[in-house]
Amino acid sequence: MPINEPLDDFSWLVALIEGEGSFHIHFQRTRIYKRHYLRGFPAFAISLKDEDGPALRKVSEILASFGVKSRIRHRSTKNPKWSGSTTIAVSYWLEARKLRDILSHVQWRFPSKAKAFALWSKAIDLIERNSKDFGKYRRVKWSDELLLELMRLRESGMNGKGAIRRYHSLRSWSIPN
Repeated sequence: MPINEPLDDFSWLVALIEGEGSFHIHFQRTRIYKRHYLRGFPAFAISLKDEDGPALRKVSEILASFGVKSRIRHRSTKNPKWSGSTTIAVSYWLEARKLRDILSHVQWRFPSKAKAFALWSKAIDLIERNSKDFGKYRRVKWSDELLLELMRLRESGMNGKGAIRRYHSLRSWSIPN
């Protein structure tokens, strides 16, 4: 393809994801009625400087055209020398599943992105196997085994940088049913 030929929206999105996107497994600790819960979610994000906010709005429009809900968040900084950042995120696992299905046929150019996408996809599959359909909603049955498997996936993607070590004591956290 000649360099001066414009990319279609999907190709542009894939190129931006390849360069700036992040597929990861996010763990969240929450407290409900004095009980602590730990949950893991497959999440996708792109963070850019504030000046590049229009590009993220375009990403949001492209994702919406595929039926994927995303949210855009702005973070400002107190230091005038630094620029704030804008992030677009897909963090609900059902939306992540839609995004995975859209990107499943993409041939990633970088092995690290291919590995991150594969681990992210496995996390979505794990959560899906442990969920139950309630009409238009699906509820995840959280268990120690599910959380540990998500932690192992995250650990393998982080090349041993401590995801399990950070959450070493699951006994102090309640697992929601």
